[in-house]
Amino acid sequence: EGPTAPVTLVSADAVAKTSVLSATVPAFDCDTCTLFDGSGTVSMRLAYSEDSSVVTAADFTFWAPPLVVAARFDTSGLRVIIQFDQQTTGAGEVACASLLDSSPTAGGLA
Repeated sequence: EGPTAPVTLVSADAVAKTSVLSATVPAFDCDTCTLFDGSGTVSMRLAYSEDSSVVTAADFTFWAPPLVVAARFDTSGLRVIIQFDQQTTGAGEVACASLLDSSPTAGGLA
């Protein structure tokens, strides 16, 4: 048995014999929780308290934000090469200009 999570009944339909539940996923901070290439997957299991033979299960993936490992100028001195601890294109290509501030005073430097 792992950690438990609060579950809320969102809706129930007696005719269709369905229920929609919302579960709050526990924090990913246990002794055995490990990340590989920026993510960690845990298996979630939901069972009725009255009848534990009725069960559903699903995997949930936690993603850690990428961390900067190194940054350096290229040989021309016009570009900055940034190395992260994991791949950063998992959600698709994003233009660096939308993420980084290239103004001369970025970061509070005058």
